[in-house]
Amino acid sequence: MARAAASLRTLLANLIDYAGLYPPAALPLAEVLENYERYRASAESWMLNRLVLPAANLAEAAPRPGWRITLLVEDEPAHLPPQVETFEMKTARRLSRPAYCEAALDAIPQGAFAKVRPPPGWPVFCARRPRAASPSKPPPGCTIPGARCGL
Repeated sequence: MARAAASLRTLLANLIDYAGLYPPAALPLAEVLENYERYRASAESWMLNRLVLPAANLAEAAPRPGWRITLLVEDEPAHLPPQVETFEMKTARRLSRPAYCEAALDAIPQGAFAKVRPPPGWPVFCARRPRAASPSKPPPGCTIPGARCGL
């Protein structure tokens, strides 16, 4: 296989999280772990980022050296191996590691940065939840109160 251009490698490096337990693949854990190990050893491994696992499967997965894991959590887990780098959760609050959370903009703490996934057809933007002293009027063209918007 031809080597990707440096600019393409920079753009795509660590882009893909492997979430084989979830649809559309919905594979058994053993197969997901085998796939992740095989993908890590492949020539395209530079595109691979983290293995996505629910907290309930962490012990059974027995993370190996060099693995990078995003753990799906509901609360702060205890006794984590160093392979767990980030969390994913459905509530907006601070945990011991960086966390991706799916939450309503008004549930994001003041001063926190949020990547916002708009519904289809809406403009793409990022929002920083304003500090208490900030005005609540949105900038021109923005439809979410309290957000700073841009392309």
